[in-house]
Amino acid sequence: MSKKAILKVIKSYLEYEIRDKHGRLIEKKKLKSRTWTKNFMELMRVLFGESTSELVDTSGNPHGVSPSDLGSITAKAPEGNDSYGVLVGSSNTAPDKTSYALNSKISHGDGSGQLHYMETSVSVVSLGDGEMDVYVSRDFKNNSGADINIGEVGLAVKLTLGGADNYFLIYHSALSSLVTVPADATITWKVHLKHTFVATETV
Repeated sequence: MSKKAILKVIKSYLEYEIRDKHGRLIEKKKLKSRTWTKNFMELMRVLFGESTSELVDTSGNPHGVSPSDLGSITAKAPEGNDSYGVLVGSSNTAPDKTSYALNSKISHGDGSGQLHYMETSVSVVSLGDGEMDVYVSRDFKNNSGADINIGEVGLAVKLTLGGADNYFLIYHSALSSLVTVPADATITWKVHLKHTFVATETV
């Protein structure tokens, strides 16, 4: 299959919607997404049976990860935890392929410059006409009393290695324009994976 054909059947998107305190929709967009990091590819090597692969945690420390470690992997961060799951930051400086942390993460909280991180959820796989979709999503409430601008979005997973929790950024996307979350509004970010199933390959 050609590279062009692969891009047609494997896609990812970054989606968001902003609602005011009454739940009314303010803004909604769906963006093409192509910013999976080297950590993601290293995880794929382990998933496919490689004995060990090196990932870099969000503090910049390297770790060897093996298939037996994957039993602990999760992106489903609980409310209030801004170490993993879907993450947001204020900088829109473009990341590179080896990015391991957001440039300027917006921390969890209800004070100035903070967003209230709700839990990260992972949808079931939905089956359509020849397509399969899965979403990783999180709500962020702006209780700070002022507008907050978002310039980057990430997705990090937690892995327990040697009895200690470690966090690895597997996706990092910078936004060409800042997205403003008004005071008292909630923004929902979704990382959307879509696959178009093709049963027979052209040779």
